[in-house]
Amino acid sequence: MDLDAARWSDDLARYPEALRRVADRRRNGERLLELDTWFYNTLPQAVAERGHMVRDDLVRIMDYKLLRGTFRPGLTQKVASNDDETVQTVTREVVRRLGDASGPPDADTIAWCVAALDKGLDGKGGRGGGLCGVGPATALIVLAALTDSVPYFSDEAARFVSSGKARVAYDTRTCVSLVAGAREEAGRLGAGWTARDVEKAIYARANHEDTGARGSDKPEQEKGPVAVGGKRRAAAVGEGSKRKRRK
Repeated sequence: MDLDAARWSDDLARYPEALRRVADRRRNGERLLELDTWFYNTLPQAVAERGHMVRDDLVRIMDYKLLRGTFRPGLTQKVASNDDETVQTVTREVVRRLGDASGPPDADTIAWCVAALDKGLDGKGGRGGGLCGVGPATALIVLAALTDSVPYFSDEAARFVSSGKARVAYDTRTCVSLVAGAREEAGRLGAGWTARDVEKAIYARANHEDTGARGSDKPEQEKGPVAVGGKRRAAAVGEGSKRKRRK
């Protein structure tokens, strides 16, 4: 990670502009901007008041994910198929676990929360376990809405902290590594920086400079290398290609 502090600050300041560039390539781009504000401002306050998320929150999170990143058909419908009571039960326990931490949640807490959202509170993925349409990457995005000590799981950030791996694995281990990497960079940059800020700066740099197909409404196939953090990194295969989720 070789960007100096001034460059990081410039990248973070360009986040709104970069998001606008992505939105301009979307058929429903204005919704991306609305959902970004909702995700980082309105949703955390609503969850703090309720103590849990509701199904509509998950649907909107998925809409935001698909607009901010790569469109993958069918995921919103899968998330919408969840029972609202199950969403509330699982997310209430996740919120409680995060709140029990005496500081930024540690790796074990992150892993537990990701597994709970993905596979159910027992972490085993048995029949009826977990939330349909929510894999580890989406689970980390849910956590990112609840604390700025957890970065949003973007392909750009995952590639950046993976030090040039050809593929990004959309699994719990990668989630934990992404959190650790973003926090480490925030600590290096100094006071005022959070893991959330680090991801936004990486995303802004990638999308401010990228003029290719990134952010299109078409399903992702294969992409060539993209510029992230001043280095060429190979693109990743999307989370949508993981195993078929249970209904």
